[in-house]
Amino acid sequence: MPELLSYTVDGKEYQVEITRKWMRTIQYRFRDGIFKISAPRLVSKATIFQGLEKFARGLIKRSEKVPAITDEYIYIFGDKYLINNINIDNREIDASDKEKLDKELTKILLAYVTERVYVFAPQMGIYESYKVKVRNTKTRYGSNSRRTKTLAFSTSLIHYSKEIIDSVVVHELAHCKVFNHSKDFYNVVYQHCPNYNVLRKKLIHSEFK
Repeated sequence: MPELLSYTVDGKEYQVEITRKWMRTIQYRFRDGIFKISAPRLVSKATIFQGLEKFARGLIKRSEKVPAITDEYIYIFGDKYLINNINIDNREIDASDKEKLDKELTKILLAYVTERVYVFAPQMGIYESYKVKVRNTKTRYGSNSRRTKTLAFSTSLIHYSKEIIDSVVVHELAHCKVFNHSKDFYNVVYQHCPNYNVLRKKLIHSEFK
């Protein structure tokens, strides 16, 4: 059973759950307003809280993700639009019907990622023809099927800047050359997207631009 304690950050008290395991390092997480810590069995509480002092504010900040869409606004290609005033490439988009809005944004994203695949592929020495699709996926931003020669991208990417979307396109195209996440794979990625690590962090932390 986890040991339950409390910890105060900037005047606000948070619950702390410490679970002891046979492990070498302390792991700090912040989920649902609770610090969840996995720690070696023999490490002292003082050492655990020293680390918490160091990481607490950063963990809290990363958990405070900004919604991509609300009743008042929506992020599209990293820019924030009022929900009743969406204008993309001099074209007004009606957001009154959510289903129609989703279909319109899917078309816009598909057009963009398709164009970027055709731009990056020859630069990366990839000359096979790939189908490009956009899917409503929750667990991954992109996928590459060698069997069906299909690149698929998550509809959620529409909310991020074009630079961040490009980093996902490069990532999936790199799998055409190296079908794992080895050092060789990331050498290909960084060759064509030098700031990939920065863009990936923004993607993971829902920083749209």
